[in-house]
Amino acid sequence: MASTRPISYILRPSPSRKHFELDWLNSKHSFSPAFSQPSYKNFGCIIAVGEDIVAPSSGFSTHTHKDTEIFSYGLKSLYHTGTFRQQEKRDGFATIISPVKAGPGASPAEDKAPEPIVPGTIPIHADFLFGATIITKGKIHTWTVRGRDIVRSKQNRKVDVHFPEMGGGKGVIRLGGKAGIDLYEGDGAYVTGVKAGDEIEFESIGST
Repeated sequence: MASTRPISYILRPSPSRKHFELDWLNSKHSFSPAFSQPSYKNFGCIIAVGEDIVAPSSGFSTHTHKDTEIFSYGLKSLYHTGTFRQQEKRDGFATIISPVKAGPGASPAEDKAPEPIVPGTIPIHADFLFGATIITKGKIHTWTVRGRDIVRSKQNRKVDVHFPEMGGGKGVIRLGGKAGIDLYEGDGAYVTGVKAGDEIEFESIGST
């Protein structure tokens, strides 16, 4: 269901991201608590989005985080805790993460073996969904802002979009159709003014 209300698309260009580089890590953050600008400290319940390239046989040492849930989505990785079919992502958006079915009041037993609302996805306590897609040249995929019993808040939803650096700089995604914006590799976008059930269009207009 396409929205009849104005949807806001705010571009987060790749060059504006915070860039950290070490001998084993190349990291670019769209937003995180490390930013001094308030508008880049979080987006809704998401407090950080980073795109990391980690050298083989290296990585982050064990460390703690308080009151946060952290997930990684590997684009090129031999290690994984969940596998999602490539064909599903080529056909449209695959839902990767969905809220815990028991909700905020989950019991210790439900927390120990959490069950996601969307079967086959990774459970998270936040009122949050994460999806991924692979869009070939000339194709259009649509992300539906999920509703019904999947998310608790139906109005004033926020959608964070990130286009990873994967196509050698040749990829371009048109977000939101003619009224939207174009994203190049590494770009992100903040989408507001949507509610559960609205649809957001993604079109591949680059050379890959």
